[in-house]
Amino acid sequence: MQMRLFITGASGNTGRAFLDDLFRSPLARDADVVCLTLPGDPLGDLSAWPVRTVDGNARDADSTARLWDGDRSLVNISSIYHSEAILKGCPGARSIVAVSSTGIFSRYRDEVSRIEASEKIVTSSGIPWTILRPTMIYGTPLDRNMSKLITYISRRSVIPMPGGGKSLFQPVSAFDLASCITAALISPAAAGKSYEISGRSVHTLREIVKMIAGLLGTGVKMFPVPLRASVAVLRIAERILPSTPVRPAQVLRLLEDKVFDHSAAAADLGFSPVFLEEGLRRQIDLMGLLPR
Repeated sequence: MQMRLFITGASGNTGRAFLDDLFRSPLARDADVVCLTLPGDPLGDLSAWPVRTVDGNARDADSTARLWDGDRSLVNISSIYHSEAILKGCPGARSIVAVSSTGIFSRYRDEVSRIEASEKIVTSSGIPWTILRPTMIYGTPLDRNMSKLITYISRRSVIPMPGGGKSLFQPVSAFDLASCITAALISPAAAGKSYEISGRSVHTLREIVKMIAGLLGTGVKMFPVPLRASVAVLRIAERILPSTPVRPAQVLRLLEDKVFDHSAAAADLGFSPVFLEEGLRRQIDLMGLLPR
């Protein structure tokens, strides 16, 4: 059967990594792929891949319904929160692979109940489904987290360490996550399952900063910042200011170890992520910051 896909979020960091991975697979040789992009999206040019792009909004069921031509598998990379609109606007889909988040397990994340509700919409859709829950995604020049940290370290020699930088992280490369999305599309074992998608190695924030500094060839000094005191100040600020750049829950999440077992994805999807240092070296190279 011909692979026919309808993808949301293809122009994002993970989406582009997924298109690269997908079209390296022989199974995608004659694939019919439609990518939904926001009108005016500066990253919406996907001409590097043999896909058809259509303007629309994954948040809007009417928008997707106008574009839906039926009998396709859905790949929702845009946001798990868009699940209801996508499924409502795309009736009769063959299956869905939806990218969610390990944030669903957080004690401090404000949106946990919203993530749970969005996942339930997928699991109760009546079509074969697979949910992928990545940890912090890194690896591309414009990711939301690691690229900012890399840029910060490249420009400054003194780095604040929230909570002393002792919490554990297990970031996953966007390229490794992309391989999981491709595998989930074609693996019968993935139907009706959720997977935690994490990196190969676990590190404290201090270790990650030292690793980045080493790859950049620069030195850094780190000083601890008390987390709970910062949370107290932010809670007061929330009461008296119209908005704050950081919410208390975001700071509290730095108290949590973010370590997740990806053995199920390894068994069913052949998932074999890189060590963090290898992924960071690639990212820093893509950012043009790797010393020559």
